[in-house]
Amino acid sequence: MNRFIRALALPACLVVGAPTALAAPLTAIVGGHVHPVSSPPIPNGLVIVEGEQIRYVGPAKPLPPGATIIDASGKVVTPGLIDAITQLGAIEIELEASTVDSELETQAPVRAALYLGEVLDLRSTLIGVARRQGVTGALSVPTGGLVAGRSAFIELAEPTSGVDERSFVTGPIAVHANLGSSGAKSVGGSRAAALGRLTELLDDTRQFAKNRAAFERNNLRRLSVHRLELEAMVPVTERKLPLFVSVSRAADILAVLALAERERIEVVVVGGEEAWLVAPQLAKAKVSVILHPLDNLPAKFEGRLARQDAAARLAGAGVTVLISTFSSHNAGGLRFVLGNAVRAGLNHEAALAAATLAPARVLGLSRTLGALQGGLRADLVVWTGDPFEPQSHAERVMIRGVFQPTENRQTRLRARHQARLGLGGETTR
Repeated sequence: MNRFIRALALPACLVVGAPTALAAPLTAIVGGHVHPVSSPPIPNGLVIVEGEQIRYVGPAKPLPPGATIIDASGKVVTPGLIDAITQLGAIEIELEASTVDSELETQAPVRAALYLGEVLDLRSTLIGVARRQGVTGALSVPTGGLVAGRSAFIELAEPTSGVDERSFVTGPIAVHANLGSSGAKSVGGSRAAALGRLTELLDDTRQFAKNRAAFERNNLRRLSVHRLELEAMVPVTERKLPLFVSVSRAADILAVLALAERERIEVVVVGGEEAWLVAPQLAKAKVSVILHPLDNLPAKFEGRLARQDAAARLAGAGVTVLISTFSSHNAGGLRFVLGNAVRAGLNHEAALAAATLAPARVLGLSRTLGALQGGLRADLVVWTGDPFEPQSHAERVMIRGVFQPTENRQTRLRARHQARLGLGGETTR
């Protein structure tokens, strides 16, 4: 049975309140089963949006005059989904190098100066495809090396005239590093060497930050990387940016926790196929984990102990869990990945939080995103039913208070071929 909507009540009568002066357009989404995430679900709820922000979330009440009314009776309203590990906007075709900006073609293991936020393509064909499935935001992450670079958060809004589309990009959000087998390969093949090199980088960063004048005079000991890399790492050592560390096996995760404690930095575990084995240590250290609950196949030796109920086990131990597709072309499948986490034991509301409020908090964006509550940005989705069920779909997607187009390259191609086959639809050139 659909657990999102089985408790729906009949819509209440709507009463128009006294006239008021409005500074921005109003939208009222009425009668839906509202999931604020930051508070309990509201059957027959009401969401009022004013301009770009949410003005009210709660039970039905008199509506302000002039509001555009969206009837969500029998439907589900949630915050927009956030995919925490993608390359959206930084990749178009994986095998065409000219469309890939997420990784440098270099053997240098440290690439911290690479920042994706300045080059993201907000008109990427992949963005519309993900948005159609209720994904309203994503972290675009660099890849490769020991330190891959810095990520940016991207709102998946359709660029329109008169809107500063660069405002849809926020960052830098984090610095991304690779340990385990991937990081080891970048420095010659040893996990110990990778950990040592990362420790050296953090130490050199502190030396650089404390002795900039001496560095400029060339009066400082030789450092392991050049100035731009060190500049990019300074926010990590000052705890202004987290270090996202891609790592799989339990032993490597424990090494990351020890590194974080020793170096006094904030870390987030990415991948974490064996994180469930060290859940108590992660919870004690207050380290979040970003994982894909279906990463339980023997694709790599270091994740041989992965299991599908890892998200449930971590959440049960008190670890903050984020769920991601780890994809760009399939980021729209995030809701199905969440559904599989529920199937494997994760609480329904916890699964929704794992792709809304939890990433907003970990990415430092919870003052504007991640929940349905007054004062936050109006990024939300109206679903025809339980968003984790394949037969449901995102009927309306709102970003910054504006309902977004659901048409994308895939739907246009479908319409074109349907028209050619005489199956209906319009030909789109």
